[in-house]
Amino acid sequence: DADSDDLLMTFGIDDLNHLLGR
Repeated sequence: DADSDDLLMTFGIDDLNHLLGR
């Protein structure tokens, strides 16, 4: 899904990692 990619790009991998507690 392009939307999913967009969300990830906008959110930022680093931010996602912080949320996951990694």
